[in-house]
Amino acid sequence: MKKTKINEVLLAPLITLIVLFVVFAVKRIYPFGSLTIDQYGMSEAQLPMYAHTWDVLHGRASLYYDLLTGAGSDLYMSLGFYLSSPLNLFFLFVGRDRLLESMSLFLALKLMLAAASQAYYMKKTYGTSFAQNTAAALFYSFCGYMVQHYSNIFYLDTVIMFPLVMHGLHLLIKERKGFLYHFLTWLMLITNPYLGAMVLVFIVFYVFGYIWFFEEKDERKRITAQLGQYTLIALLVSMVVICPAVFKWLRSARMELLARVSYTDLLRSSAIDTQGSKLFMLCGSEIGFAAFLAACSKIKMMNKRETRRLSFHTYLIVLLMLPIAIDSIGYLWNMGTDTGIPLRSAFMLTFVLLDFFGYSSADGQFNIDVKKNQERLVVFTSVIMAVLSLFMFLLLYQHAETGVFNRTGKLLFLPLFASSVLFCCLIAGIKNKKGANIALLIFAVLHSTALCIDFIVPLGTDNIVTSEYFDSLAMKKAFELPQDNLSRVKVTYPDIYANYPLVMGSAGISTKTNEASKEYVNQMAAMGYTTYCERVSDTGGTVFSDALMNVKYMISQNELEPAFYEKIGESGSYKLYKCKFTLPFGMILPQKFLNTSFAKKGLDNQNLIYGAMWNFVDPLFKVYNNDDILKNENTKVTNNGDKTLFSFDLDIKGRQTLYMNALEGMEYFSYEVTVNDRSKVITYSDIDSAYTYPSVYNNGIVELGTFTDETVRVNILTNDIELSGLRLAAMDHLKLKALERRYRESCANTAEASKNKIHLTAASGSGLMLIPVEYSENWKGEINGQPTDIFPVLNGAFMGVHVDGENLDIKLTYIPVQLYAGIIVSLIGLLFVFWSYVRIKENLDWANAKILRFIAYPLFNLTAAVFFVIMYIIPTGAYILRLLRIL
Repeated sequence: MKKTKINEVLLAPLITLIVLFVVFAVKRIYPFGSLTIDQYGMSEAQLPMYAHTWDVLHGRASLYYDLLTGAGSDLYMSLGFYLSSPLNLFFLFVGRDRLLESMSLFLALKLMLAAASQAYYMKKTYGTSFAQNTAAALFYSFCGYMVQHYSNIFYLDTVIMFPLVMHGLHLLIKERKGFLYHFLTWLMLITNPYLGAMVLVFIVFYVFGYIWFFEEKDERKRITAQLGQYTLIALLVSMVVICPAVFKWLRSARMELLARVSYTDLLRSSAIDTQGSKLFMLCGSEIGFAAFLAACSKIKMMNKRETRRLSFHTYLIVLLMLPIAIDSIGYLWNMGTDTGIPLRSAFMLTFVLLDFFGYSSADGQFNIDVKKNQERLVVFTSVIMAVLSLFMFLLLYQHAETGVFNRTGKLLFLPLFASSVLFCCLIAGIKNKKGANIALLIFAVLHSTALCIDFIVPLGTDNIVTSEYFDSLAMKKAFELPQDNLSRVKVTYPDIYANYPLVMGSAGISTKTNEASKEYVNQMAAMGYTTYCERVSDTGGTVFSDALMNVKYMISQNELEPAFYEKIGESGSYKLYKCKFTLPFGMILPQKFLNTSFAKKGLDNQNLIYGAMWNFVDPLFKVYNNDDILKNENTKVTNNGDKTLFSFDLDIKGRQTLYMNALEGMEYFSYEVTVNDRSKVITYSDIDSAYTYPSVYNNGIVELGTFTDETVRVNILTNDIELSGLRLAAMDHLKLKALERRYRESCANTAEASKNKIHLTAASGSGLMLIPVEYSENWKGEINGQPTDIFPVLNGAFMGVHVDGENLDIKLTYIPVQLYAGIIVSLIGLLFVFWSYVRIKENLDWANAKILRFIAYPLFNLTAAVFFVIMYIIPTGAYILRLLRIL
């Protein structure tokens, strides 16, 4: 194969950039307008993590620990999703306040690299023509997977590397050169272990098919031995990311959720719910399908080698098409996580079909014989089919307003896809191959442009960007918030996403990262904050629990209770309040607090915490259960259509704040609440959403108002005929103030934090110092220079240290033990790398050892067999049985 010149792959990324810029200009997306592309997870989770990445690159934050989100957390899982990608050097050249706009340029960079990667693979592997490999690169960089997953922009790193990994695999199989394969596999694994694991599963299937279709027994043993050797080395070197990530994953709230889904649950998954979005993953592979059909039409004329190649690619295509047809296989490819938005391994299908196009073009199987007198008809029909295809793409835009292809669009997809495949077949019939290649390239450009117009959906207007990320950025610019990592901020705006503290650079109690521990999520739910999956939201809680979490400031779009909050700023619809009721960071509590058993229900939990702090039996909250309400002599129950109206009076003595809490499992009930016939508190509840109140994941406590020596009339209109699970509670202000006075006398005099360190001082104290930071055994502490133990507190969600004495100087340091362990294993892997290449130079490659071949070959076949049975045979059998029952 001739050496590939750089200019032979440059056209593809250049056209990719032009296509994107044309679409950006048409849609007024930055840098051609004020609109942005931050849809879905990009705005909610990824942009905040890129803000943290920016801080790391500029020396403002720790690589492995974050004190801003939740109650502090290590970032081990984020290392392999956001922080370790070499492409993040992009953020060295972007201002922090311009991250929102920069995502369109970041996307352009990644799609250009994907195009270059695919073009290089096609040229290097098959020697395709300039136009052919450029067209294939455009189909790959603008395939259905790319345009539906552009909002998950960190996935695209793996998509970029995949063609290069496959090129490295070919070098390993055909030329016995393993360096490129194991280097790229290592880079892929540390950049995204999740997708990297999917690629390794695919490689097992790929190599299994390849050796059985093409290789003799001795070569099979050699290939599997080399594959095992270089894959193992790549895994060892990547342990710097994988080792701590696995440790954190096992402790995370996400793992707790996944553990609830069994293998049999996945087998029962529906096969039709997400067909629209999954079908659209085929876009970009039309030329591959056309080549496949052309080859099948000539199967009788093929020689043995060509028949084997067609059979091998048929095996791969079926393997990667089945997750589209059978949902349970898609779930297993996605490792049990959501398959509906949409298949995360589908880029491999596009690659396999384009790979067959490259093989067919080089081997001549893609040529379709057309008689000379029919050539004009072919050209005319080609033009008609191209126009029809592009028209249908634009028609689909009406069904893709959200950027993700929905189920209703599948009816339009089928004729669209069929016409595109037919057009590609007709191109192959043009006698002038140069003209055919140019026609193919033009179609690839138009196809890519139409697809981008369909799916890249901007946010905002010409005057203001309306994304969630922008809301956080606006609040950051509007208010001078503390940057001490300890004085926490709470945003009562219900639609703000949970990772806003990363954007604002100020600590908060909310979080939506994979690092949120199950202990923290469960405890916050128990204290009456809204939790959803691994997310903890600011919605819920009480003045008391906020003070316990060291919340010092509130940002709200509504007026807050003056008894608790002092307004100190206002910008647009946002108002900044300083909390009047606060508790010190580093309270010294009674020793028995450590062993107190806390309830799972928010209001009872807060009463128990209050009692353990105060040593009083008298509760802070007077709780009214549904039985208390129904048995109240003043309660009236009347039918109001399909709903029931509960009306009752509460006698408030002194000054009290009224709270309402609907327990978990109330998602089928809706509530409309008015207090004293003038304050409609809860106006909306949607059982289809996990974010509204109340719902299955929403434990949030809602404040109903503050009242002094009066009778409060409460009306609850609901479809719950028994008022089950609803609770009210009145919080006594005098008790709250007494608690604050007591702990002001035993507070930490100073508290400060930076990156992975916390420093506290106290004049004196004896007991347990509560530190509202998520507990981890990686925290190491010392008091007055002497080591001290750190204990899990509040069901393991927070931590504490025992103190006893005067002039206390407490230093806490987070030491990333799992990260260091991963570094050690990776260094061992690097020694293996060095040793392997020394042996190769001395013609002593381990893969040549008989013992390694003897072990690797059956072990590889066993691994492949297990994957086939678990991922394909059992789910397919279960699906067929389910269909038979339906029929």
